[in-house]
Amino acid sequence: MAVLPLLTALLLTQSAPTDTLPFHRGEWAAQFAGGGNFSSLGFLKFRAPKQALVLDIRVGVGHSEELRTDSTGTHFGVADSHANISLRFGWRRYHAVGPKVAAYHSLGLLGGFGRSVAWTLATRSVANAWTAGVFGDIGGSYFLTPRLTVGATISADIHYTDAFNSQKVNAQNVKTRAWDLEGSAPGVGFVAALYF
Repeated sequence: MAVLPLLTALLLTQSAPTDTLPFHRGEWAAQFAGGGNFSSLGFLKFRAPKQALVLDIRVGVGHSEELRTDSTGTHFGVADSHANISLRFGWRRYHAVGPKVAAYHSLGLLGGFGRSVAWTLATRSVANAWTAGVFGDIGGSYFLTPRLTVGATISADIHYTDAFNSQKVNAQNVKTRAWDLEGSAPGVGFVAALYF
């Protein structure tokens, strides 16, 4: 978070804006981003000097285990594993802010799939969910070299999730389905891009 005020001060101290950007039609870029709750790898394909298609891939995985003791003194394990993938596809528009600074905004569609498995001594639960929605972000990039930028982005989305859960409790199967519609609070991320 301390980098955000520094980036803002850097943007404000740049010389008068120019309308030239070093991008050209047909250029590609690889973008690496990370924030408090995500990390991603994205690709940009410039369709014009100020406009690019964006494909962003976000992957999350995790596993946890606990050893518990019940009231009789019996020890048993509890485990939980999850994995999800999210794809974002849309348009990004760039604006020159200064000789080495570009601002941008993106709008597009998102989709994803997630799976989680949890088990204890007497139960096993498997959940599969898919997500679809829209996203938007705004950000800025500072050109360290004509081929390398660093910057920050703020993103938000609105998405629909449909989840199917199958739980086995003492040899009995219970199946449920749930859905929700939600929006994410803006997330701040740090971005590096390599242009080629």
